[in-house]
Amino acid sequence: MGSLGAAKRNPTDDLVVTQVSFGGFDVSVGAKKLTEFLELNAGVIWRCRVKKTWTPADSYPDFAVSKDSSTLSSSSAPMNRESDTGDTGAKVTVPHAFVHFAHPDAAKRAIAAAGRSDLILDSNVLRVNSGAESFTLLQRRRNVDPFKFSAAGIELGNLVSRDEFWVAWKCPSGEFVVDPFDGCCQIIFPKEVAFLRKDTKKTITVTCDFKLQFFVRDVDDIKIWKDKAPFAIAIHLSFAPLVYYRTADDDIYESVPFSLLDDDDPWIRTTDFTLSGAIGRCSIFRVLLSPRFGPKLEKAVAYLKEHRVSESLPKKFCRG
Repeated sequence: MGSLGAAKRNPTDDLVVTQVSFGGFDVSVGAKKLTEFLELNAGVIWRCRVKKTWTPADSYPDFAVSKDSSTLSSSSAPMNRESDTGDTGAKVTVPHAFVHFAHPDAAKRAIAAAGRSDLILDSNVLRVNSGAESFTLLQRRRNVDPFKFSAAGIELGNLVSRDEFWVAWKCPSGEFVVDPFDGCCQIIFPKEVAFLRKDTKKTITVTCDFKLQFFVRDVDDIKIWKDKAPFAIAIHLSFAPLVYYRTADDDIYESVPFSLLDDDDPWIRTTDFTLSGAIGRCSIFRVLLSPRFGPKLEKAVAYLKEHRVSESLPKKFCRG
């Protein structure tokens, strides 16, 4: 007789493949062109990120080097680990793409076609790489939208008195995100970074996206000013945020308005990039927002308060 207990569930049953990495196409191929080609041959695509830049081989970021230093060599061109394009150390990478399909069956068709060498774009045979993801997480990501605030002014500093805020570092325009999906807050902004080659003393500048990330549980309290533009929210942290970067200047094509899981393009953990060590020694982020984000700000604050973050509404705006 069979067992009367419930059948044991295989944990791999929840895994599906919807994100596929593609390579082998020409450097001139953009995200929209690749999307149109793959949709004709496999199925509907929700997002395609064509990545054409990469950090130089055998190098590390040197945040102490200024942008106008004579040792810097400007490089808006992509880089490669294989062939130099000049004395600057700039290189051209083999382009690759991170593609999110709308349905796992479309991803399977793309993988199968690539295995038969049937995906040929501009006389180039596409190669694929894929990994399984949790179907539960995919569905939850689509149903839980983050609160995103674009073109936000970011200031990091400390309160030296009740009404005076000293700024140690600022970013004129970044994106502030409160994400209920993973209980994290993020500040994302572009920044030019000097990478120092280990074998030489030359450096090369690369545009990167930086991400400052902290958990909602690490927020002690928030203060909000909405009496005049711009609106401001001061976030007091109990711990320093985590710092990440990855190369920017990617070509991205999206066909859906809702949020998806992040691409497989990894964020690289790094150290405090400010010359004054502001990230490690300051505990308050002041985020300046357009008044058009008022309703969204109220929803984000309600989410924070649900997670035991205290709120205050000072009458006087802190000088900074």
